[in-house]
Amino acid sequence: MKDAKKRVVELTGHLKSVEVQLDYRFYRCHRSYIVNTDNIKEVNFQKLTIYMENGEICPISVRAKTSLKKYYNEHLISIGNTVTRISKKCNNE
Repeated sequence: MKDAKKRVVELTGHLKSVEVQLDYRFYRCHRSYIVNTDNIKEVNFQKLTIYMENGEICPISVRAKTSLKKYYNEHLISIGNTVTRISKKCNNE
């Protein structure tokens, strides 16, 4: 299962058809990207960038920024212009 965190899936076609099949853990942050929120390491809203656990960097569209902030306010802790998972902060202490 650890390999799943490193996996990046590329496909041709419409992301909308994939998006409707995914559960609440997946978030469409850009017209070309859907991310698994369980694998987000950090989000920088100032740079409109998501940093994934596997090293990938994904853009955040201006339209998606507001709803992503709302999601993070409900699930994560904010530190300045970046947010980090609460559980990760606790695990590092």
